[in-house]
Amino acid sequence: MKKISSQNKIGQSATNGFTLIEVLIGIAIFSVGILAVALMQIRATSSTTTAGNVSANVAVTVDQVEKLMAFDYDNANLDVGTVIPSQDSDLIDNDGDGEIDETGETGHITASWDVSETVPKAGSDLYNYKTITVRVNRNGPSGSFLTLQRSIPNIVGGS
Repeated sequence: MKKISSQNKIGQSATNGFTLIEVLIGIAIFSVGILAVALMQIRATSSTTTAGNVSANVAVTVDQVEKLMAFDYDNANLDVGTVIPSQDSDLIDNDGDGEIDETGETGHITASWDVSETVPKAGSDLYNYKTITVRVNRNGPSGSFLTLQRSIPNIVGGS
């Protein structure tokens, strides 16, 4: 029976395993891939935060418009001009604690609105209406704003 030797002849190289260069190249490629995944995660988190702020602004702005539209046509909150209420009287939970218009309330959300009135020509079938433009600002590092406009008709006696 022939004996199998595990020794290499002089001048032959072993083909088992990886060289140090191959390992270093593999680690470099893997590192680039991991960095790309980390960058994707950072951008996804940033986009999620931005989307959350936009959604919150939309909710606050729509809520503000609905509250203003619930007032009578002649309510002082709907007087023609620009209204910039203090944070403790703007109908918004500015500090996010669940309480609206607390005494001395301050926070990162501010609201204002412009009211203009349109009076049609005499003899027209149209009624007066007011246009409300509500602007809600979110202050801070990712500050943003949203503007929404609605018209309120002056509804006069029914028939």
